[in-house]
Amino acid sequence: MDRLTLVAALAALTPLSAGAIAPPLDRRDPTGYTGPTTSGPTQTTDPLSTIVATPFTVQAYPNTELWQNSTTPKSESVALNILSRTGQKNDTAPLLYGWMFEDIDVRSPKNPFTQRIRTHNPQHSGDGGIYAELIQNRAFQGSGAVLGNLPGIPGTSVLESENPTIPFGPTLGAYRAIGDVRLSLDIIHPLSDALRTVMQVDIRENATGEAGFLNEGWYGMDVSPQQYNASFYILADMRNVNQPQPKSIDVSLRSNLTGEVWTTVSIPVTQNISTFSYTQFSTIINNNVTAPNANNSFAITFDAAQMQGTTFYFDLISLFPETYKNRTNGLRKDLAQNFKDLNPKFLRFPGGNNIEGLSPSTRWKWFETIG
Repeated sequence: MDRLTLVAALAALTPLSAGAIAPPLDRRDPTGYTGPTTSGPTQTTDPLSTIVATPFTVQAYPNTELWQNSTTPKSESVALNILSRTGQKNDTAPLLYGWMFEDIDVRSPKNPFTQRIRTHNPQHSGDGGIYAELIQNRAFQGSGAVLGNLPGIPGTSVLESENPTIPFGPTLGAYRAIGDVRLSLDIIHPLSDALRTVMQVDIRENATGEAGFLNEGWYGMDVSPQQYNASFYILADMRNVNQPQPKSIDVSLRSNLTGEVWTTVSIPVTQNISTFSYTQFSTIINNNVTAPNANNSFAITFDAAQMQGTTFYFDLISLFPETYKNRTNGLRKDLAQNFKDLNPKFLRFPGGNNIEGLSPSTRWKWFETIG
C-alpha cells in the first residue's frame, strides 16, 4: 500500500474534527491504534507529492465501531488535494485497476479485540453475495465461532460458538421444520467423502398435512418473475423396511411472514428412493410472482399422511436464480454485470487470511477445490 492510499484510508475510517492531520499508521499494531489524540501540521511532504488535507483530529479508536459509539464530534468528509512534483496529474498504469475480493471478518460486539471467524462469513462477499446460491448452509459444512483471549490462558481460545459442542462444527442453521417433523444432523449416511454431514428428516407416525423443512436463505430470498433451478440429494432409511415411498416431492417459494406460497412445483417420484445411494432430484421453478419483500424461504415437503413414520436424509440442497450469462453454479446477474462494467484488469483472490486457516491442517488447499 502506498503512502497516499494509506493516508486516504486512515482519513476515511477515523473520527474527524478540527485539529490536525493523521500521523502515519503504525504497522507494528494491526488495529491501526497509534496512541492518544495527536495534533500536528496540516500538511505532509515527501519527495514525490504533496498532500494537503482539511484539518482534522484522529482519536485513538482501534476500529470504527468504537468510534461510531463515541460522543466525539464527527465531520461529514475530508478533502484531499493531491499534487505531483511538477503540478501535473500522474498517469496510472492501466494494469493496476482491478478487484480485491475479501470476506472481512467482524469484531465481537462484546469485545472489539476479539475476532469473529465464520465458515459463512457475516459480510457474505462470496456465499450470500456474488455467488448466486440462495440456500444458506446447503451442505452442513461448518458454522461460526468467536475467538479471543481468556484471563490466565495463553494463546487464543473459543469464546462463543454456534455449535456448542464442536466449535466451527456443522449446525442446522437457516433450516426449520414444517409440520410434525424432527430435524437433526447425521454422519452415518454421508453423501461423499467431502460432504460427510447430512440432515436427517423424521416424519412422525401421526403427522398430517405438510411435512418437510424450509431454508431461510441469506436473510431471506428475493422472489421475482424468473426461472429458479432447484435440486437436492435424498436417501431413504434402510432400517425401516416397510417405509412407504412418496408419489411426489413438492418444492416451493413462500413467505416467512404470512406463510403464503408464491409458487410450487411437484416433482414426480417414478421409482423407489434408494436406501443404498443418494438420488438427485432437480427441477425448474417458473415463477411469475413478485413478493412484496425479501422475507421468503425455499421449502421441500411431502404429503404427511402418505409418509407417516418415515425417515429421509438430505444434502447439497440448492436453489439458483437466473445467473450471469446463464452459467450453472454461476454468479448473481446484477453484481457480476456491475463488476464487468468497471472493466477491471485483475482479480485478487482469495483475500485476507482465508488461505492460512486456523491451523496447518485447516489451511485452504486451493488445489483440492478446483476442477
